[in-house]
Amino acid sequence: MTPLFYLLYMINFFEYSVFKMSLNSDLRISLLLGLMKMMLENERSILQSTAVLKN
Repeated sequence: MTPLFYLLYMINFFEYSVFKMSLNSDLRISLLLGLMKMMLENERSILQSTAVLKN
């Protein structure tokens, strides 16, 4: 699975579980943004480590 599809899958799953908790929308959005930020930082560190390995 490519990282983008993985990211979208995780967001959908996370959004569904947060929606089940029926939180207010501001909190839901901030949780989603926090998750996306975490995933993107993780992705960036993976890309940096592979770039280091290639050089």
